[in-house]
Amino acid sequence: KLYEACVWSPPWERTLYAPYCDLVMCGLMIVGMVGFALAAWKGYQEDARGLWHMLFFFFAGNGLMAVRLVCFLGLIHSLHTVHGRVSEYLKGALSRWGDAILEVRTG
Repeated sequence: KLYEACVWSPPWERTLYAPYCDLVMCGLMIVGMVGFALAAWKGYQEDARGLWHMLFFFFAGNGLMAVRLVCFLGLIHSLHTVHGRVSEYLKGALSRWGDAILEVRTG
């Protein structure tokens, strides 16, 4: 049922490690769907007029094949968001501990 949503037949479907690959794909699809939903909600909050109409026509025109693109775009959005937050955290940690590290090296 998982791959029927994407209209896809994976190469590992009848192999020994298929359950593990299915678990990874299910996790990626969930992250992608949540990421896409968050991106759509952010766009809606930032006054993206006509966003819901475009999404409706996108799904109506492409059917289940649209799930692939939604998952991919949502995954890209999620990775971009995580990258930005990790970069902010590391820059803060570097500015907080950078002077102490430099003092130890010079002392």
